[in-house]
Amino acid sequence: MNLALVGYGRMGKTVERVAQEGGHRIAAIYTDVEPVRADRVPADVEVFIDFSLPEAVPATVREVARSGRPIVVGTTGWYEKLPEIREIVQEAGIGLIYSPNFALGVHLFFRLVEWAARLYSRLGIYDCCIQEIHHAGKADSPSGTALKLAEIVRSHWGGKSELLFDRPFGRIASHQLHVTSARCGFFPGEHSLVIDSPEDTIELRHRTRSREVFARGALRAAEWIRDRKGVFTAEDMLTDLLGQS
Repeated sequence: MNLALVGYGRMGKTVERVAQEGGHRIAAIYTDVEPVRADRVPADVEVFIDFSLPEAVPATVREVARSGRPIVVGTTGWYEKLPEIREIVQEAGIGLIYSPNFALGVHLFFRLVEWAARLYSRLGIYDCCIQEIHHAGKADSPSGTALKLAEIVRSHWGGKSELLFDRPFGRIASHQLHVTSARCGFFPGEHSLVIDSPEDTIELRHRTRSREVFARGALRAAEWIRDRKGVFTAEDMLTDLLGQS
């Protein structure tokens, strides 16, 4: 594929390297200094991959839509703009796939967490929380993946109706799901669901060892979205890849 990268930070550079190792070509690179302009997109660009800044996503998608190309959005923190983005994509007739995390193993992890939430909540003796840790330079907290996990648990753990991200003062209520974030060193990302009773503890954990896993997932998404139209998530792609309806 001939790709255009939006954002050239750590993730953008990782995508570039992994793409080139896989035989893909980087036809254009856009930054906040030189953003995407539809009339300047090289003719051979097939798919855009965006790992930039959340505030830049709407303008980027608008210009990409004008160019008629599909786009993979790995940037997080812009989801309140999703209705606007969806309208832009549908009017232009392009394809867009987005996710807070393009590691396919994480999306299988989401399914395990959903199953565990349904199972353990039935007995009435377990409580749970979500923990995540990332490198010291990560801009958002909690991570987009932690937010996704929190929504999964809240939807499938009976009685967990409120998400708590702040430091609690005193005992938290049983209906609150505490989501904690730590920033330290160079962790690419680690997420855990901790389930606890008076007698035992169960932990489900996904640990990322390299940013390459996100890059490979984004490239897989670029291949998948190339001939599709509409707005999709990585979960939609995984369902298709697994041959599920």
